[in-house]
Amino acid sequence: MAIMMVFVAACTNSTQTNLNNSNPNEDIQETKLTDTLDQLFLIGSEKELAEVFGAENVIFDTIYVGEGEMSMATILFPESKNQLEILWADMDKREKMTNITHSAYYNMEDDVLEMDSRWETSYGIKLGTSLSELNEINGKAFSFLGFGWDYSGMVTDLNGGALEKQPLNFQLGIADFERYNNDEDYRALLGDMEFTSNNAAAKRLNPVVVLISVSRK
Repeated sequence: MAIMMVFVAACTNSTQTNLNNSNPNEDIQETKLTDTLDQLFLIGSEKELAEVFGAENVIFDTIYVGEGEMSMATILFPESKNQLEILWADMDKREKMTNITHSAYYNMEDDVLEMDSRWETSYGIKLGTSLSELNEINGKAFSFLGFGWDYSGMVTDLNGGALEKQPLNFQLGIADFERYNNDEDYRALLGDMEFTSNNAAAKRLNPVVVLISVSRK
């Protein structure tokens, strides 16, 4: 989580730039805010967020950001498969979103991560996007950290691919722990080391995006 909140891309694409420079009040009426993550940056404050999605779906609380560290954040749709964690440039007034993080919801009863959230991005990445799909979108093999530790599955280098300059980061994982936890290919990808998406075990396992973080410059 900490890497996802700190590592942001160098610049945004033209679509994101146009959104950031437009009139929020007009664009909120004209765009589909209900399911596009990066368009949420059109919302200027926590108050506006509550007006769009309902005050009952918005809380301000602590979140875990890794390595024992906590931070305050606005949480949209808390404790649900649609939960978002939102950081602000002005955390006191809760104005101007700087980062949105969306994680797969853990179903404790079935020991699985649920991927069927309402949120998508305009960059072609969403929860459940597979390693092979990510390779295709990026156009080049990418690098990620091994599984089974604090930064498990974090994508570290897009190696100059199509996603290199997009303001997003993501984490790979497996959805069904009971089924794959003892899988030979999964175990070959364990540990604090870097792997590439063209690794034979990675291609066979084909993990999916379980966390996505979108930033605004």
